[in-house]
Formats: sequence, structure tokens, C-alpha cells
Amino acid sequence: MPPRRHRQRDDPPTARPPAVPVDVLDRPREYRVIADLPGLRTRDIDVRVRTNRLRILADLGDAAARYPRRERERGRVDRTVVLPGPVNARRVTAAYHDGVLRVSVPKR
Repeated sequence: MPPRRHRQRDDPPTARPPAVPVDVLDRPREYRVIADLPGLRTRDIDVRVRTNRLRILADLGDAAARYPRRERERGRVDRTVVLPGPVNARRVTAAYHDGVLRVSVPKR
């Protein structure tokens, strides 16, 4: 049996969406969601809330471009976070600063 080949750093990436680390804080009156999205502009990020689901959509750049070396993730982000309880989707606020998205979702 031939030895298993491990993926090298310079191998082409697999076709998976970029990972977005997310923290969800449970506060007395709201859920606070914090997501790392470095290198974007505010207009490149879309936040949607429906029932108790928060959806983050963003474009991290051209995934099809040719790079001799690529370690930073590229492509379209579509991350959904299920919040622990019912929320007021009409009063959601979001702020993006220094690569960190902070979303406040009031509880119902």
C-alpha cells in the first residue's frame, strides 16, 4: 500500500467555503454575536436575522484568481448561527471595526 500523501501548504485549496470563527454571548437583554472577518469593507458584509437564525454573508475576494502561494482564505462566506431563543429581528444592530463584526440581537 503506498504511503498516504499529506496536503502541502502550496497545494490548491479544496472547494469549501472559508471558515468564519463566531462567538455568541448570552446577555440579559440580547445575544451578542462576534465574528472575525478581516480585510473587508462594511459594504461587503450582509447580516440577516430571521426567526432565531443569524446569517452572515460576505465576499472575501476572488477565489478563482491564480496565486503562486495562497494561505489566506478567499471566496464567499455564508455562515448561519442558530441563536438559543426567540429574538426581535427588527431591532438588530451591527458594527464592523478592525476586522471584527459585532451584531446585537435583542431578545423577545
